[in-house]
Amino acid sequence: MSKKFLGFFSVLFFFFFFLSPLLSRLYSATVQGKAVKSDGLTALPNAEIMLRTSNWSSGSLWTTSASDGMFSFSNLSTSVNYVLEMRAPWSNPDGLIAPDLSSTTITFTDSSQTYYRDGTGGTNFDSSSRAVIAFVTPNNTITGTLTKSNGNPISGAYVEAYKEMGMGWIQTTTNASGQYTLRVGSGAWMVTPRANYGGSPESVDWTYNKQPTRVKFTDNNAPGTSTTVDFTAQTANCSITGTVLDPDGNALSNPQSSVYVSVWSYQGGGNGANVGADGSFTLRVPEGSYNLGVSSWQANYGSPTDIKFTVKDANSDGNCDGYAAGNIRLVAKNSTITGRVVDSNGARVANKMVNTWKMNGGGWGYATTNSDGDYSIMVSAGTWMVSVSQDPGMSGNYGGETTYINNQAPLQVTIADGATSSGNNITLQIANATISGRLVDSDGNTLTSLEMGYAYVETGESSNGPGPMMYSSMGAPVKNGTFTLKVPAGIYNVGISLPPGAGYCPSTATEVTTTANATASATLTMNQATGTISGYLKKDSDSGSTITGVRAEVFANSGTMNFAMATVNTTDGSYSMQVCPGDWYIGYWIDPSLTDGESNTYLRQPPSNNKVTISGGSLTQTKNIIVKKNDATISGTIKDPGGDGLAGAWVSIDTRSNDTAGSFSRESMFNQGTMTDSTGAYSAKVPSGTTYYVQTFVPPSYSYINPSRVAATPTSGGTSTVNLQFTNADATIAGTVKQGDTPKPAFVTGWSEAGGYSGTTADSNGNYSLSVSSGTNWHIRAMYDVSKTSFIRSNESVVSPTAGSNSLNLSLSNSGSMPDSTTVTYTATNQKTITLSDGTTINIPAGALASSGTVTVTVTAKAQLPNQSLATPVNIGYDITALDSNGSEITSTFNSNVTIVMPYSEATLTALGITEDDLLAGYWDTTTNAWKTADNTSIDTDNNTITITINHFTDFAPFSAGKRSTSSSSSSSSSSSSSSSSSSVKSAQLLAKSGGVLTADDVIMIVEPGTLPWDSYLSSTIHTKKHPHHFGSYWQVSHIYDLWFRSFFNDAKIVDPLKPSIIAIRYNTNQLGKLPEKSMKIAYSADEGKTWRILPTSVLDMKNKTVGALTITKGYYMAVAGFGNISSDIVPFKTEKSEVIKDIKKQEKIQKQERYAVVEPKTDLAKPKQKNIFQKIFDSILKPRK
Repeated sequence: MSKKFLGFFSVLFFFFFFLSPLLSRLYSATVQGKAVKSDGLTALPNAEIMLRTSNWSSGSLWTTSASDGMFSFSNLSTSVNYVLEMRAPWSNPDGLIAPDLSSTTITFTDSSQTYYRDGTGGTNFDSSSRAVIAFVTPNNTITGTLTKSNGNPISGAYVEAYKEMGMGWIQTTTNASGQYTLRVGSGAWMVTPRANYGGSPESVDWTYNKQPTRVKFTDNNAPGTSTTVDFTAQTANCSITGTVLDPDGNALSNPQSSVYVSVWSYQGGGNGANVGADGSFTLRVPEGSYNLGVSSWQANYGSPTDIKFTVKDANSDGNCDGYAAGNIRLVAKNSTITGRVVDSNGARVANKMVNTWKMNGGGWGYATTNSDGDYSIMVSAGTWMVSVSQDPGMSGNYGGETTYINNQAPLQVTIADGATSSGNNITLQIANATISGRLVDSDGNTLTSLEMGYAYVETGESSNGPGPMMYSSMGAPVKNGTFTLKVPAGIYNVGISLPPGAGYCPSTATEVTTTANATASATLTMNQATGTISGYLKKDSDSGSTITGVRAEVFANSGTMNFAMATVNTTDGSYSMQVCPGDWYIGYWIDPSLTDGESNTYLRQPPSNNKVTISGGSLTQTKNIIVKKNDATISGTIKDPGGDGLAGAWVSIDTRSNDTAGSFSRESMFNQGTMTDSTGAYSAKVPSGTTYYVQTFVPPSYSYINPSRVAATPTSGGTSTVNLQFTNADATIAGTVKQGDTPKPAFVTGWSEAGGYSGTTADSNGNYSLSVSSGTNWHIRAMYDVSKTSFIRSNESVVSPTAGSNSLNLSLSNSGSMPDSTTVTYTATNQKTITLSDGTTINIPAGALASSGTVTVTVTAKAQLPNQSLATPVNIGYDITALDSNGSEITSTFNSNVTIVMPYSEATLTALGITEDDLLAGYWDTTTNAWKTADNTSIDTDNNTITITINHFTDFAPFSAGKRSTSSSSSSSSSSSSSSSSSSVKSAQLLAKSGGVLTADDVIMIVEPGTLPWDSYLSSTIHTKKHPHHFGSYWQVSHIYDLWFRSFFNDAKIVDPLKPSIIAIRYNTNQLGKLPEKSMKIAYSADEGKTWRILPTSVLDMKNKTVGALTITKGYYMAVAGFGNISSDIVPFKTEKSEVIKDIKKQEKIQKQERYAVVEPKTDLAKPKQKNIFQKIFDSILKPRK
């Protein structure tokens, strides 16, 4: 035996026999306890317990109490001060409140000590008389009665309350008189009734489809405060019946556990349940129009297309006729998608859930990877997205197993019937580093009062647009001001999203550097909400009378992560909300069904000036909410083509028209809607003295053409009657859709200036046929989602079809990009924030979608959107879907509203000929075949975002009214129509081979004669600066401008201009921050912002605050600044090789281009100077701005 081996053995012997016992004694102390209810005896399971050091010197530990209330923390150090903090469980029917234990410190002096045992033994750290931790009964009460619309009480129903910004879900049951009582603590609570199906959904004959009522208590001091909230439910007297079978019409095996049927409407009033053992179902709903969807978890069978139907009382005998769906056959899954899931080291990953969902259509599938990391999912033919689902363990609850992060965009797989698509592999990143974070105030104190929130991580990468990439998987819930998340080792920006009313706002993101197998600390300072926005609900103007007795809510947003909300006091009409310093944008919602003390109802309108600024010198601002009294009525009857009353038709009443688009005032904007009753009759209250345009929509299954829009101007106290009748199509527009010479199965949409709408999808050969009406202009456009991140569109063609057949061929020539889709699974009782690469953000409060289990949310950008006369999407939209832990789509009204923030571009609005005053946002209602404006909408004109709050998911988009054309092209069966003026019409800014000066926003372009061989215009798309780009030693200063010359005739990009042009970007010193002005340059990207390079022809005019460069115009440009010796002289250049710039973080090589070095100019005193191209630009710059 060698001496070296003996020495090694001796070290091991010394460690195990001497040091090991010593270390185990240093880390063997234990805290044990038992959580109980307020009686001091009954165990309280699922309570959350945090153990931390008193000075926050290390990360906090979390656990939950077991079914017997017991909890334990072990392997704790001696001579360290520990503090216990408690949180009530999310499911908390009794409303129990956690006791405050923060003033009691636990210190271990002996490693064998065990503190806080249940019963005898051990030492109680708070009092020798208490062996358990008892939660506290709340003092506040919410009471009320649940009745049907006929006044009959509803017994045995649930009434639930969700805490708006913290842990809490409280439930009680109504008694025989419909009465209920909820006990709650301090804070804001959202209260709503819910049916108790008890396994028999057919026995529930009522539904409640209004938003939850918000109730706020300032404290929980004894004896407490009591408030009354009554609910009136709608009678559900229509039975929906059917049977679900396999694709061949045979009975299914055990369908009661694998098939779920849901009936829903975006107006509420739906129902849902698993089918019976024979596949049959019976559901009850109120009269109206609905979707019927079937969710199948059977391995070989998928979900069929949704059924759309209307139920009514046809003979007005008080009994609804119901709807018999008959036999519904599932869809055979004959195709297979296979692949493998591996980690970043190439190792195969087992037991990971792989999800797949169908693009532009219903359909889901999933599988779990086997021990080799392989998966196989059976699907139907079509295009599918495939991604690994993020399990809740990736959001903060970590065990000893390896944690993975999915930062790979979903795969797009197109598969034919009966085919197999293999090799669809997904690589997961190993989350080998930990970030332990705290939210602190300006004094560094941990804000343990922040019960809820969401910590998210941004990387320095970007995807399909400017700004960093935020992966939905890299985040964690905030609990009592702390969070813990796992990430791959690297450098990240950590940010926070807080719920409304938290009392604090996040500041800028904090950069954190993490290393493998280590924990990095992150301390994020929150800004206190020291400002106040308050006001009153006023009638007609600021000086009008105050409105009381109606239910209204005011909400505000500042950026994409700061939100505030307040409930209007029904007694005095006031509201008040605490906000942080900054710019806030106000919106509100008012219940149009409730009346004030004078029996008046009120209609919501978008605020015309919704910006409120809170600053250090002005922390209190007054903003009254101005509403108009509904003192007039518009009513009538909607009939089908045969003259019979049409039940369940949607009637839209709006002050906008296609004539006002582009010059509309938000002060006069109203939009209202209602459904027709069983006889086709409708009635809506509106403010008088305004002209309204009435139109109507029905589900596409009717195949009717919408009647022409009718104007009405009701007087105060009067009624305007507008009767409308649908017609059958008397004309068709047909043709082919191609990209170049290649046919595409594009979506073709058309709207008429009379209010009609039609839409269809071309077949695989590009052939389409639209059913339309003659005698009016139709605006026709095709759009096609090429991939998950790109789309192409045709120009809008305006045609006036004649009766019979008309032809119109469409060319897909305009391309655009979309953000990657994402799917994420998270614990339903946590808050969740999902952000796409274009800045679209979805904030989901804790418990909003479900009160237990997990929720899977998928967000997919899409360009294939219907265009209607009063709702033409300004760019792309977003398909958002949520599934519960059983895999069923969540179609019921959410427990509380979610917030969706969508970006828009001013350049896009300009190209469409509209302004920000024209903007609205909303959702596509498949039951009525119409876009509907969201009730709660606010527009941030500084950051170019539009925010809505909503209580369901579907397709969402910003939109505006389409513009009426000034001319049209007729079309017949024998000739093809030609394109004419449209909402996106452009003029040729430069004739072929001519030169000139062009401007777009802060960009000035000088074009030399001979540069462009065709009549052309400058296309400019602006990507606003939100998270500045950084590469090498340069930082983004201006917005990013996507600049291209385009052909005036077909909008095609001119990819090779014959000569370079001068591009100049104006700036101001506020944009620079601490960057040296003399260092400014123009940066260029040829790959949509993925890599950047400095244009060495850059010159700077500090006097006129402009930086310019000579370049071939085609791509992304921005002004940047950094460090180095920069000359600001304006001189000619000659060509030499480019320098190579490397990214500090990635060491990626930036693409080379020619660099122009300075040469001394020669001066001829005998002749006047000729102005060179650089000097020409400053002649334009010196012109005063308009």
